[in-house]
Amino acid sequence: MQSLHEKTKLSFIARVAKLVDAPDLGSGVLRRVGSSPITRTMRQKRIIRENFPLFCCNFALSNSISFQPANMKKDNNAEIFPIVDEDGCTIGSATRGECHNGSKLLHPVVHLHLLDSEGRLYLQQRPLWKEIQPGKWDTAVGGHIDYGEDVEAALMREAREEIGIELFAPQFLMRYVFESEREKELVHVFCAVYTGEIMPSDELDGGRFWNMEEIEGSMGKGILTPNFEQEFGMLKLQPGFPPTAAKTKRQEHS
Repeated sequence: MQSLHEKTKLSFIARVAKLVDAPDLGSGVLRRVGSSPITRTMRQKRIIRENFPLFCCNFALSNSISFQPANMKKDNNAEIFPIVDEDGCTIGSATRGECHNGSKLLHPVVHLHLLDSEGRLYLQQRPLWKEIQPGKWDTAVGGHIDYGEDVEAALMREAREEIGIELFAPQFLMRYVFESEREKELVHVFCAVYTGEIMPSDELDGGRFWNMEEIEGSMGKGILTPNFEQEFGMLKLQPGFPPTAAKTKRQEHS
């Protein structure tokens, strides 16, 4: 049985769709769609066509209606994360939901920056079902460290799960604290040069290699995650980045 919100949503979509698809009757002519008389003009129809997604989103927000499919993936907020101090020592535990609700509980994550032999950087695209920064481009590999798991094991696991790679030599670059309105992370940052096949999992919306100029040109435009933008600025100051193999190959092409 459909809920009132579901019936309202479907009625709204049907009415707007009928307005968009109906033949033009000339300026000033009135017709009824549902129970509402609507002036039919080409200008109105063009506006509705161009702004149909926005109309739907505004209607959904004002009526607390979600347009996400019922079977869309979502994070497991009951997953247990370690709580750490700024030295990385475990001092407790909390759920994913507790760590991401603005509590600012410091929890550890791993990031892997992956370069090819030409010095291009691989970025993953975050899926739309993610609660944090959906649809934006981010570090090649990024994930939480499980409770009881060490940093290196978490890095290898996340690399295997997210982009399907196992045989690579990670180089540790730095560790820092990242804080946003929702969370606070102790980020362990690694990089590696990789020339094999990359196979993004269904956890992601794909990925590709970006040259440094393209990344620089996308900064501050809502294309990249704020976390990546901040970290990329820090990476450029690291003496071990880019790794020697990628740096040498890049110099040969320049």
